Amino acid sequence: MKTTRFYRAVKWLMSKALHVYFSRITIDGVENIPTDKPFILAANHQNALLDPLLIGALFPKPIHFLTRSDVFTSRTKKWLEKLNMMPIYRMKNGIGNLEKNEAIFLKCKSLFDAGESVMIFPEGNHGEPHYLRPLSKGTARLALDSQSGMDKELLILPIGINYFEQKTPRTRVSIVYGKPIEVGRYLSEYEKDSQTAYKTLKEELGVEMKKCMIIPENSDDYHWKVKKVLHSKNEGLSFKKLRELAAKDYSQSPPEFIDKPKSGKFATLMAMFPNWGPYWLLSHVLKKFEDRVFYGTMKFVVMLIAMPIWWILGFTFGWIFFGFWEGVVLAFISAVCLFIKAELDKN
Repeated sequence: MKTTRFYRAVKWLMSKALHVYFSRITIDGVENIPTDKPFILAANHQNALLDPLLIGALFPKPIHFLTRSDVFTSRTKKWLEKLNMMPIYRMKNGIGNLEKNEAIFLKCKSLFDAGESVMIFPEGNHGEPHYLRPLSKGTARLALDSQSGMDKELLILPIGINYFEQKTPRTRVSIVYGKPIEVGRYLSEYEKDSQTAYKTLKEELGVEMKKCMIIPENSDDYHWKVKKVLHSKNEGLSFKKLRELAAKDYSQSPPEFIDKPKSGKFATLMAMFPNWGPYWLLSHVLKKFEDRVFYGTMKFVVMLIAMPIWWILGFTFGWIFFGFWEGVVLAFISAVCLFIKAELDKN
């Protein structure tokens, strides 16, 4: 796949930044990634822009993305296209725009014919729950409409993105690649009744995606499971062990678990003070978002941009007024306090 220098540069930068933002990123099921066939990457969607960033930056090869159309503006369109993004239109964008998806689906089919891959979020939108929400038929439709008439075999790669905390930096995220689904198995049913085939394939995709998630389904004890399983003390456990914990039934006798201790206000303020500028900026940015699912993304973006500038300013201030090494120490203290603050927030 031919990619732009811009794509490669952003992919490299994001991979480094994500490993700083998260305390631990684990990836399971790499052996399930197809090597000689085109495929659709189908992932759950819990965390706004962090989800495609995680997959795009850490996936072993370049991919294309189906992205909500409202982010494509006259200013962003050129750069988003350089990042292999294509607009997908939803009902909220106006019923008249839905027909534009036909051209996008045809473009996807041409990419599959060329042996390339496309990422999509089958839930159709983002949401805070850790479990898989109902899937739309869009992924099944894209897969079967594309496979029809294709010589190459098309696959769907189910993916689970599992956050311990969606809005808290320096926590763990687990990415799991499941067993690929062979779209061609549904072609005979598709030729008889396309709507039934869409539904059947969608149901299988949901089953396979749930296998990639720590807490796959909603239940009466869901909130207990989140507190018990996705606790910071369990961040060192394997995906298999976490799944075993989440499989237990806590509805009849809610488990005892260690609540996160409240960090002292004084300690938190002391850790925050050396970086008060970026934290002030972040607080104002977050106020503009009613949808809390964007909080994690905004923390990542603001800190990625603001923190290096702040540290350079701190170093420059120290160097001018005190000396070179004093400037280095000042910047170093700010960096250390950023990680201390993240640990206080997490614990």
